[in-house]
Amino acid sequence: MKNFLTAIFLFLTYSSITQDTLRVPTQFTTIQEAFTMAGENMVVLVGPGTYVENLIWPEDIKGIQLLSEMGSLETIIDGNNNGRVLFKDVFSDSGSIIRGFTLRNGLSNEGAGLYIERGATDLIDLNINNNETIGEYHCYGGGVRLTNYTGLIKDVVIANNVSDGIGTANAGGMFLQYSGSVTMDNVRVSSNKTKGGNSSNTAGMFIDGFSNSTLEMVNVIVGGNRNEHNTWGLNPGAVIAVAELTMDSCRFSSNSNIGASNSRGGGLTINVDDGVLTNCSFSANGGGTGSGLRFTGDENVLRIENSLIAYNQGESAISFEGEGSQIDFVNCIIANNAGYAVDLQNDVNNDYNILNFNHCTMAYNDMTMKVFKNFLEINNSILWSFNNGSTSDLENLGLTSIKVRSSIVKNGYAGSAVLDQDPLLEFNSYIPDNNSPAVGIANPNFTQPTDINGNLRALPANSLPDIGAVEINQSRASVDVRFFYDEDKNGLQDIEDLDLGIGVVEYKDIAYPNFRPEGIPLTMDLGNNILTYNGAFLEGWELTTDASIALDVPDSTYYEEINFGLKPINDTIQVRTHITMDPFRCDEYIDGRLTITNEFSTVESCTVWLTIDPRIDEIDFTSMPPDINDGMNVGWIMEDLLPTEKREISFTLKVPAITGQNELGAIYDFYSRCEEIDNSEFAYGPAMRCSYDPNDKQVNITEIDTSLVNSSVLNYTIRFQNTGNDYAKDVKILDTLEEHLIAESFAFLRSSHSENLIINITDDHIVEFYFKDIFLIDSLTNAEQSQGFVSFSIRPVDDLIVNDEISN
Repeated sequence: MKNFLTAIFLFLTYSSITQDTLRVPTQFTTIQEAFTMAGENMVVLVGPGTYVENLIWPEDIKGIQLLSEMGSLETIIDGNNNGRVLFKDVFSDSGSIIRGFTLRNGLSNEGAGLYIERGATDLIDLNINNNETIGEYHCYGGGVRLTNYTGLIKDVVIANNVSDGIGTANAGGMFLQYSGSVTMDNVRVSSNKTKGGNSSNTAGMFIDGFSNSTLEMVNVIVGGNRNEHNTWGLNPGAVIAVAELTMDSCRFSSNSNIGASNSRGGGLTINVDDGVLTNCSFSANGGGTGSGLRFTGDENVLRIENSLIAYNQGESAISFEGEGSQIDFVNCIIANNAGYAVDLQNDVNNDYNILNFNHCTMAYNDMTMKVFKNFLEINNSILWSFNNGSTSDLENLGLTSIKVRSSIVKNGYAGSAVLDQDPLLEFNSYIPDNNSPAVGIANPNFTQPTDINGNLRALPANSLPDIGAVEINQSRASVDVRFFYDEDKNGLQDIEDLDLGIGVVEYKDIAYPNFRPEGIPLTMDLGNNILTYNGAFLEGWELTTDASIALDVPDSTYYEEINFGLKPINDTIQVRTHITMDPFRCDEYIDGRLTITNEFSTVESCTVWLTIDPRIDEIDFTSMPPDINDGMNVGWIMEDLLPTEKREISFTLKVPAITGQNELGAIYDFYSRCEEIDNSEFAYGPAMRCSYDPNDKQVNITEIDTSLVNSSVLNYTIRFQNTGNDYAKDVKILDTLEEHLIAESFAFLRSSHSENLIINITDDHIVEFYFKDIFLIDSLTNAEQSQGFVSFSIRPVDDLIVNDEISN
């Protein structure tokens, strides 16, 4: 019946489109032919099929609707890598709609799939995929570029698009710039990439609104987007900078900066005047600072509630880089993140941020919070990290006002009713145990009416609420599900059978993957329950125990350990080694990693060797000192490498300085292997990368008439160029002003890269021109872009005599 009603609806809808309707392919062979005949407010109705076209929307004809008969899965516009798929530029347009198409295989410098220059256009039921921008220096919007845009974006997928710039690549999925109002409903931006020669930024979507912009987002997913660059990767998921933002039920997950030694941002980078984020998640993103959420800009006012920030990898999961903001976190779980959960360091000026955390659970992060120059309030919250030292989970680095009430803080902190006790939380659900010190002790003056799951506080009624994001009503029945290596396939875990960090179990139609030998803790409903092993995610293994286990849970005190046995179908030995390093830049300390992976399928032990290039003078293995040290050969004894287990050895080395331009590109040799295991060898040969800096100085006059000394002004221009084989992150020019020049008369004239320039004159008459974060590209990549200059004027002293030399 449902399908029948849908068909009737579609039939009535399309059969009503009769007047002023241009039909493709029955009336016109191509969509572009229909466009040429379209007038204002006409409909171009397209039948199912694939149309190989590079469409240009009719100029200055308003209200055209481009619709498909059968939707995006059946109606494809293919750009054939011969230009943009669709370009639209109609001034002050309104009422336009593009609905029901796949736009693919576009190729351009901007907006390869869809480029709308201006006007209101609703975008509905679109699949924009496999488009690519390639730019000479900057490029934006591999899939979509919308400029001066307003409208509705609904039921749209933007996936597998690429922004590939020789200089900087931006917005692999979508670039949106606008004023006014935009609504995004049920939009997925996934698996897009940026690949820039200089840097890669915002692989997913970049949204830039002007001072009057509003943005509403509902059920938007930004996932699996990747910035690919050896050095610089910024904000791989999404950047949103608007005046007013409302976000509900949005997910930002698995976005990452691939290979970038310097990265910031991960899931979402945000800069808004006013905003509310509700029921959102930021998980498994990879970045440097702010790997889950990164706040930039000043004077943000935001409320983030009922949201999850978890399993992000970077220096911090949440970071703040602006000032003067007020941000409230309410009923949020910030858990299992690498680095710090929250980095609140504001060292810009003295306009402090105001941060409030109410009923938040910050658990099982490497460290919880460090604060500098902020006003901070923490109420009814849990701060409990993996920190095994004596440092408080609330690190006050100074110049900070902190109030803590009714909270649990690992290693303690001064405040009202602050406890230093294990909150006894379930590892994955963060639900407190019935005996947890977090239960029933929250301060009701600072509580919320509901918890992160919508449960009323307090439970049970007439009690005090619980500390943290989750409110419990009673004890919870639970099980621990583990997977073990069943060597003899007897279905029993013997003493020699080790626990594995693999396997998937299903409970109530939800798949729970296992990543730890300790297994998966699950909360059980009372009554009959069934746990089922799911082998679809683990090829090459067979189950040695029952696939389904029935559990009768009588009460809330129930606990059981469930074990699934696994054995490889074929016993194979395959241990691989791999070496990675940060960009091999001259005269810098860089980090490296030696990874040992047991890909399949027996438990193995071996000695892992690393051979170091003899030109390396400094290398440090503090994290895991080698067991064997034989000069340039060092070794580690690896015992019991489990199937699929990966171990990592981190090190830091000093890249040598270069003495001449001829050393650019020199190869350095590193080798790794697992002794006596075939095919475990790995060779890594990074090339020496370095900026190189010839420069010259010019002056407007070479002689001064002694009668005109008082009115003489010398205009100097210093030119510089990077003739190396890698960018120069910063450029500093030191110009010593000799005694015949009046330092106080110095006046800056002009410069390239002026937005990066800081000028300072020291007491000993040295002018410092500091181009911070200039990222000056090398001449091999782009000769024109590798150059820069700075010009200034200065007066000579009045008492010059004939033949005096000004040797600046």
